[in-house]
Amino acid sequence: MVAMKMMERSEQRTGKAAAGAIRRVAVYCRISSFEELSELQYFRNLIHSTGGCQLADIYTDSEISDTNISGLPGFQQLMEDCRAGKIDRILTQSITRFAGNAMDSLKAAETLSRLPHPVEVKFETEHADTSDPGMHFLFQMILQEAAAENGK
Repeated sequence: MVAMKMMERSEQRTGKAAAGAIRRVAVYCRISSFEELSELQYFRNLIHSTGGCQLADIYTDSEISDTNISGLPGFQQLMEDCRAGKIDRILTQSITRFAGNAMDSLKAAETLSRLPHPVEVKFETEHADTSDPGMHFLFQMILQEAAAENGK
C-alpha cells in the first residue's frame, strides 16, 4: 500500500499520469529463495493495481551472482533497456540488492536519473524513491562523500 501511494505521489509530481501516459514499470530482484519469488508476485500485483502503469519486464539475477555489476546479467539488461527508453520506473527490494552493493546501487540510480529519458527507482525496504527531490539530493550527498573517501 505504501508503494502504491508513493507511485501515485510520483505521478502527481512528474505529471506523467495527468498527461495520460502509461508508465512502463520494471521489476528487478535478486532471487535466492521462495521469499523473493513471492516478492515478484507482490510487485506484479502492485503494478497491475496501479492505474496508468504497465509491467515493462521483470529482471532477475540469482543471489549467488557476483557482487560486481558486470556479473549481474539481469541488471545489465535492465540498464540497457533503460538507456533505450523502454522503462519509466523500476521497483526493487532494497538499495543493497539493486546492484552488487549499496554504492553501485546509488551510482546506478544516479545514472538512470541523468538519462535523456530519466528512469525513477523505488527501493521498497527503505521507502526511498529517486523521484522524490529530497531522496535524490541525499543520494548525491552519499555518492560525493564516498568519492571523497576513495580519494584519500
